[in-house]
Amino acid sequence: PPKSFPGNKPQVVRPAKPGNTIKLTTATCRIYGNQIRLEARYRNLGFWGSAQDRAEWTIELPQPGTYEVSIDFACPQDTAGNPFILTAGTEQLRGTVTATKSWDNYQTKIIGKVSLPAGTSDISFRADGEPKGYLLDLRGIQLTPAP
Repeated sequence: PPKSFPGNKPQVVRPAKPGNTIKLTTATCRIYGNQIRLEARYRNLGFWGSAQDRAEWTIELPQPGTYEVSIDFACPQDTAGNPFILTAGTEQLRGTVTATKSWDNYQTKIIGKVSLPAGTSDISFRADGEPKGYLLDLRGIQLTPAP
């Protein structure tokens, strides 16, 4: 079963209107793994120290669409460089965590595009292999309709 933290109530995420941006937050995800935890200060998922640590969301779309995917994260230079994988439906985006100034300095970074069908899809974010140190601190993922 998913881990349980105050302020985290997994639920299906829907856009407010068809074609709107979808915000995947730490409040709505399912949290799995031995080390990962929801940190109260920034409402972020931290301590991603294992390949088993992951966050999963279920989304429901009224129509199919292509979305630009961005992550809201923090990661200091001495921990940056770990690979990650985002799975959205049947598609995958892979990348490498870049450095921000510190664990307290959050940035938003576009990591790619995915095409999603109408109906329900699962989205997961995790390390792509065993991370060296910690993967990152993640406040959320945003799916913005691509032009």
